[in-house]
Amino acid sequence: MMIRRNLKTLNDLKRKIMKELNLNPAYYDIKIIYHYSQEFLHEQINYGYMAIKEDKHVKIMFNMIHKMPQVNAVKLYVSSEPLAEVDTMEVQ
Repeated sequence: MMIRRNLKTLNDLKRKIMKELNLNPAYYDIKIIYHYSQEFLHEQINYGYMAIKEDKHVKIMFNMIHKMPQVNAVKLYVSSEPLAEVDTMEVQ
């Protein structure tokens, strides 16, 4: 999936991801964790994680991507959660 820098808000990012995953936003919400290269030491790369919970986190993520031109891919860990319990009917 291509994520463009013009996604400025958390809602825009969520909408894009949910569309790619075919999740209906009326029934599901998602949590997003950004996995990024924190530092390069010799032949070792240290990674960090940031929960994307607000618009400012989306901005931080894109700023970090922009500052590291050697990075050509971004890892986002996405988990989905139902917004409400599914109605069930007991049959006897």
